[in-house]
Amino acid sequence: MKKILSALLAATGLFCSAGTARIDLISGNAGLRVVSTAAGVSGKNMNWLPPEKAKRMLYFQQRNSCDEWSTMKFSFAADRDTTVRITLRGPYLVTPQKKRLPAAVFYDELRIDGKPAPNGGF
Repeated sequence: MKKILSALLAATGLFCSAGTARIDLISGNAGLRVVSTAAGVSGKNMNWLPPEKAKRMLYFQQRNSCDEWSTMKFSFAADRDTTVRITLRGPYLVTPQKKRLPAAVFYDELRIDGKPAPNGGF
């Protein structure tokens, strides 16, 4: 489901993982910037990419253990109206054979601007 987002969006969600939860935001044509993050959450542009792509992509991450659910909260702004793809990710674990395998991260109760996201309660 695509949605046109206004210039400022805030997102929250619960997650449980043994490691780091990561949320990627990718805009088709607008620049994105971090406005704020809650304690323990970091957010940055993907500066390892070419500058033209990096300015359209953000990632937010937070560490936790799977002993309890954690809340990740952040906000970002786009320099114009745009569609933003949200990708829920987790860390990669490296096996003794040096193979990278994605680790499970469980997300629930996703909210956008304080309202439940469509299909945000898994």
